Amino acid sequence: MSKVTGEMNVAKCLKNYPTTLNVFLRYFKPMANPVLRETMTPLITIGRAASLHGHNLEKLLAELNQAAEDGGAAAGPSAANHEPATHQ
Repeated sequence: MSKVTGEMNVAKCLKNYPTTLNVFLRYFKPMANPVLRETMTPLITIGRAASLHGHNLEKLLAELNQAAEDGGAAAGPSAANHEPATHQ
């Protein structure tokens, strides 16, 4: 059963599964800006973000769920402390 769904709010996903930040950064480069991440992620679902940016939702969800599973729920440092990814 998937932990992360398209209906999930991006901010909630990051709060519950901080290890998903690196996946989000690969798909959504502007999220590297912590101010933007704080202001925009509470306002959008993962599915809507994927649609707006032309990303395959199923692939994104698979990667997010893998990262969530690998990192565990609310494990590790805050998502705001992660370094941004440098590749697409």
